[in-house]
Amino acid sequence: MPKGPSSHCSNCSACPQFDVSMFNSLDAQSLGQLDDIKKVLHVKKGHHVFKEGAMPKGLFCIRSGKVKLVQLGADGKDQIVQMLKSGDVLGHRAIFGNDVHSSTAEAMEDTKICYFPRNLFYELVEHNGKLILKFANLLACELKEAERKITTTAQQSVLVRISESLILLIEKYGEDDISHALKIQISREDMANMAGTTRESATRSLSKLKGLGIIELSGKNILILDERRLMAMTMG
Repeated sequence: MPKGPSSHCSNCSACPQFDVSMFNSLDAQSLGQLDDIKKVLHVKKGHHVFKEGAMPKGLFCIRSGKVKLVQLGADGKDQIVQMLKSGDVLGHRAIFGNDVHSSTAEAMEDTKICYFPRNLFYELVEHNGKLILKFANLLACELKEAERKITTTAQQSVLVRISESLILLIEKYGEDDISHALKIQISREDMANMAGTTRESATRSLSKLKGLGIIELSGKNILILDERRLMAMTMG
């Protein structure tokens, strides 16, 4: 559990992310129960929501901000296994698998997260079949994506993996309508950890995409100049 300040916050249904959240199918009574058990945590940039190997204490839902899930590889190098945004849940795999957290959740910017204690959340889902099915579907989609990523990392070049990572960031966070800059500032190290490569290799691939006129680089900002060609790069 993060040690930052927390506060009670009512009305899940009034949350800006409610329409895209896992909880948008709950009836008024269930939403009221959800309101009663949750707290809103304020997690500073760079601080952890939970750490790899820790026992899960509850479920988390991002109210605002961005979070990355980082897993320590056998070589001792971090690997970003998932990028999360407002409305996404985290901690569910450890809860439903009755296991420790398989990754560390780190805030990429100052983030507000709704926290639901484990036991109280269990009581809620036990009586809500639609919510259980939603989590089952989410787990299935995450497994499918993990299997695809294993194949990609083993068979594709670094340039292809960096291109796929950029497409993922576009799909997840979007880009500015005018400048076409990604709506997330991401370091070269994080780009490398997303693609399963070294910082140097990631930087070379980004420079190559820039040289081809597909992207533009400005510090941690990445501008997408030609999304169609970037998508074509993912085909190898």
